[in-house]
Amino acid sequence: MPTDNTDNTQATLLNMAGSLEEEMRELRRYMHRHPEPSGEEYRTTAKIAQVLMNRGIRFRVAPNKRGLIVDSLYQNAERRIALRADMDALRLQDAKTVDYRSSEQNVMHACGHDAHTAMLLGAVKALDAFDEKHPGLLTWRAIFQPAEETAAGAKEMLEIGAMESVDAVVALHVDPTLQVGKAATREGVLTAICEEFRIDIKGKGGHGARPHQTIDPIAAGARLLNALYREFPPICDPEDPVAFSVGVFQAGASPNVIPETCQLRGSIRTTRPEASERVNDRIRAILAEMETATGATLRYARTFLLPSVINHPETTRICHRAGERVLGCGQVEILKAPSMGGEDFSHYQTEAPVCLMRLGVGNHGEPEKVLHSPHFDLDERALPLGSKILALSALQLSIHT
Repeated sequence: MPTDNTDNTQATLLNMAGSLEEEMRELRRYMHRHPEPSGEEYRTTAKIAQVLMNRGIRFRVAPNKRGLIVDSLYQNAERRIALRADMDALRLQDAKTVDYRSSEQNVMHACGHDAHTAMLLGAVKALDAFDEKHPGLLTWRAIFQPAEETAAGAKEMLEIGAMESVDAVVALHVDPTLQVGKAATREGVLTAICEEFRIDIKGKGGHGARPHQTIDPIAAGARLLNALYREFPPICDPEDPVAFSVGVFQAGASPNVIPETCQLRGSIRTTRPEASERVNDRIRAILAEMETATGATLRYARTFLLPSVINHPETTRICHRAGERVLGCGQVEILKAPSMGGEDFSHYQTEAPVCLMRLGVGNHGEPEKVLHSPHFDLDERALPLGSKILALSALQLSIHT
């Protein structure tokens, strides 16, 4: 296979990726003005397709018209490296006053997927130009994925063959807690196992004036909630973390009627499968205790499971070196512990080794604008840096044997 991996070759690719800063900024701002929530990314897909067509880059659109796959011009290298970006927005009202604020009511890019898409497009353009100068040196694929926020998009892309013959896959996620010019990652577990659950409580309804004639499911739910939060407090063991929360407590429709049923829904986040099973076993035990104590019937269901992202050690080391080549020695931090957030990027690891890196987008001169906030924004100087890291990672992983 070709072995041309000189500093000049890498520098050529980095220069190509860095030269597209203005194009990436314009695309990111277009997407920020015109966000689409998970499952509705039709206009976003069409916009990316138009950008690619204007450049003469081949691509294929998903059959449902949401998401695209781009393959390199040459397909004769021994390894195919995939780069992935998510492109959906959140159902959240944009509270910023910038001229590129969302034009859509209650939809905004509050998680940086607009930046992810812009950086990947920059990398695609650079890699396409690089192919013309160094034909056959690397084989790459770009995956523009919908519906990450609902954890459905990665599976959709897998179903249409996004990971066929792929040897490794890389992605970036913006991180406002890191300043521009820095990145971070870690080998092994990077994100949490994310689960959702539902607890249905059935009692015996009746008149609010005669509670003694009822089995009050709301009272049972309140007792249960207190017991669960005593068992899983907000401050968790950093060595074996558990993040437990209840986000829905629904019951009744009239203030003077004790209802028949009550429902609680919530989430559990852990970093080890054994911890997940331990938590679920303990919840079931608490429910059994509550049935005895209250007379109500309690039913438990696990309704959703998203695996951890587990960064492949060697793949991550190569991407770490690529990041340092772009940002400078010591500018890529090694995270001490996994994040308790989730990422459907984890589904790709069933097909090939993965590496997910965090890219700094914070600005020293401004307050931190946290992810999933109506005020979220980022320092766009990070865009060419992310594009360079993606492109160089593809090159380094492609020649790795």
